[in-house]
This record gives sequence, structure tokens and C-alpha cells, in this order.
Amino acid sequence: MKVLITGAGTGLGRLTALELAKRGHKVHAGVMSRGEADGFKSYERIAPIELDITNAEDRAKAADLSLDVLVNNAGISQLGPLALLPMERVRAVFEVNVFGTLALTQACVPAMISRGSGRILFVSSIAGVSAGAISGPYAMSKHAMQAMGSSLREELAP
Repeated sequence: MKVLITGAGTGLGRLTALELAKRGHKVHAGVMSRGEADGFKSYERIAPIELDITNAEDRAKAADLSLDVLVNNAGISQLGPLALLPMERVRAVFEVNVFGTLALTQACVPAMISRGSGRILFVSSIAGVSAGAISGPYAMSKHAMQAMGSSLREELAP
């Protein structure tokens, strides 16, 4: 299978890319920088792609990959009291975690529909079901991602 993992330069995304490649899948590892891409040089089944999911040109490149699986893993966090956080910081979280994720998904769905197959996964967090003090912006975005996944599951089932 051909898989794209966003946010694959570090953490869970990187580990997922390595494991899927080890299992024989062709992995496109969405990374933010050349340095992160260089971290995959020794893996023949992993092709890094510089991918900022908030950038329309990057999303179009990703959509041209004819993917079997899209793993929406890219995300950012912002902690702090909601009553005091500048709105531009809250908007930045939503721009990546919600709007960028949805825009990339929308870009990839048409090819999957025309083929009659494909999988889309959303990497969320417990914060997507339970929010607490100082985690407001992140939790709000993950709640939105949970709703996105639930809606898309029903809409794309046919």
C-alpha cells in the first residue's frame, strides 16, 4: 500500500512511518524541513515529502500521490488559559489541526472515490474527548477533529 503520513518528521508520525515501511508499505513521510527529510535517507521504502498542510501547493503535490491511505497526524499544541491567550495563537492551532487537516483530506478524497477504495485516519488525542484547564485551544481543535472524522466516516461509507 501507498501511505502518506503528515507530521512524520518527529514523534509518533516518524515512528509510524518507520513501522509501516518495515512492514513493506511504500511510505510518503510528510515533513516540515529538509533536516527532517534527511532523517529518512537510509530507508528505501520511505520517501520524504516537504509538506505544510496549511499550504495549498503542498497539499496539491500530496494529492497527486495516488494514495491508498492518508494518515492525518500533523498538529500543533498551544497551552494556556483561554481567557488570556491571544486569538492569533488559538487561530494558528485551528489552522493546522482542523483547517489544514480538512483541506488535505478534501484534496485526497477525489482520487480515492474514483478508485473506489482508500482509508483516511485521524490521529487525535484524549483531549479530543476530555478538556481541562490550560489545554483549551488544543482540546478544542481535537474535538473538532473527532467530529470531522465521524462526519467523514458516514459521508464516505458508500
